[in-house]
Amino acid sequence: MLKHYVELDYPGTFFPETKVKEIASREDFQPPFGKGLYAFAFFDREEVELNGEKLTSAAKNRLLDNARINGWDILVLCPAGNWQPLQEGESLIET
Repeated sequence: MLKHYVELDYPGTFFPETKVKEIASREDFQPPFGKGLYAFAFFDREEVELNGEKLTSAAKNRLLDNARINGWDILVLCPAGNWQPLQEGESLIET
């Protein structure tokens, strides 16, 4: 069964504090920004039960949904390992 989650990021003393909550749908989620929240990200996980044990997949759809929500059509994998949107007027130089 596919389940939807949201990762909530709050400021911490040395590192950000992160909470993960299961949600019914992304469309109905209301971010609690007034409580110190500064970022959130949606992701999905596949869960199955096998011989009485619950198996959970790794997070899925995180980058894809972020790109869709922000209206980014093209993403570029940078040499540093992060993804950046290719903005209008920018050119891609392959190395």
